[in-house]
Amino acid sequence: MIQVCEETLAAHKSRLGELKGLVAQIANDVGLEAGGLLEAEVDALGKRLEDVRETLATLAEVAEAKAANRDLCTDNLLKTKTYLSSVQQVSE
Repeated sequence: MIQVCEETLAAHKSRLGELKGLVAQIANDVGLEAGGLLEAEVDALGKRLEDVRETLATLAEVAEAKAANRDLCTDNLLKTKTYLSSVQQVSE
């Protein structure tokens, strides 16, 4: 999951670079100064993409930890059941 997020982010960053180039060209064509409002919007979009990647990575880590904890709990329950069964057999 994390690898997919990283690959997707890399693709989005590549497209973001293309978008920055387009914004610079548009600004140049219409006589606006470079680094104006449009470039700030593109930079903000890049920041939001990074935030989404971090959130998805965190969610993936939490899901993995939850799965590991579930497996551990299942294992502990099975061991407890086996122990209680053996105690019950001894007491009978």
